[in-house]
Formats: sequence, C-alpha cells, structure tokens
Amino acid sequence: MFEPGVVKRHRWSALLNGIVIGFGLMSIMSGVIFGALPMVVGIAIEVWQRKRLSAQGG
Repeated sequence: MFEPGVVKRHRWSALLNGIVIGFGLMSIMSGVIFGALPMVVGIAIEVWQRKRLSAQGG
C-alpha cells in the first residue's frame, strides 16, 4: 500500500506531533499560558500531514 520510506516518515511525524502536543498540555497544566503555542503547532502539523496524505491518495 505505502512504500517503506513513506510509512517511516509518517511514523516520525506522528511521534513529533505527539511530543509537541504533550509539551503543550504539560505547560498548560503547569499554569504556563504559552503552553497553547506547542498545542497549536501540533494541531497544525496534524492538519498538514492529513492534507499531504490525502494529496498522495491515501
């Protein structure tokens, strides 16, 4: 279905997305207002990945 390189890239992107959103949640729970910025970046990465996957026909 997918080439091995594409699957590996998607896995790394998903890992990065989870880390960024996790940092944002941790910051917000700690009371830091700027914790929303990593969450926004993580959501933007997710949207970008979904658009790219749809464009590839996946």
